[in-house]
Amino acid sequence: MSEYRLTLPLTADQVKELKVGDVVYLSGRVYQATAAAHQRMLEYLKAGKELPFPTKDLGIFHCYTSWRREGEGYKLNYLGATTSASVNKYQPEVIARLGIRVVIGKGGMDAGVLKAMQENACVYLAQVGGCSALYSAGVRGIPAVYWEDLQANLVIALELDNFGPLTVGMDAHGNSIYAETEAKVRENIREAYRIIGALSA
Repeated sequence: MSEYRLTLPLTADQVKELKVGDVVYLSGRVYQATAAAHQRMLEYLKAGKELPFPTKDLGIFHCYTSWRREGEGYKLNYLGATTSASVNKYQPEVIARLGIRVVIGKGGMDAGVLKAMQENACVYLAQVGGCSALYSAGVRGIPAVYWEDLQANLVIALELDNFGPLTVGMDAHGNSIYAETEAKVRENIREAYRIIGALSA
């Protein structure tokens, strides 16, 4: 396991250096984007419309943010990761078509997303749940918000500063700590049934 301090935008080579289990502290631009925001992005692409924000070599954050307007700008109250599985159906196309290098969230994502990450040099970084105060301190500011009609699911630009620790849960080489854990659990269940069967005999 290695530790990295990285600043977005990232290159494909930087992403490919990361392996499952590595720890990352991240700086630079990411966007809060839940399922509704991903759907909106794809609607723009299908209509041939340009997104109102750049995405190439930047990051997506599956999170919800409490924020307020302050003068001409925006002020973060706090944020926290939300479950990434709700974005599974949209994430592969968003990664491939928008040049996303980093996805931050919790709980991992499915095999289709893992394949897209391998094909497009993208990585999944897992946030520890229940640590909102720690992670909120790693947000330098909110430069802009987009699509406020989506209400809580709007897109928020977040400028990170040594945001972490984040754990590489899925890497660009087809490895997933979630798939590995699931396989171990299935193996342990089979072994438990075998022992129970032997004891009952």
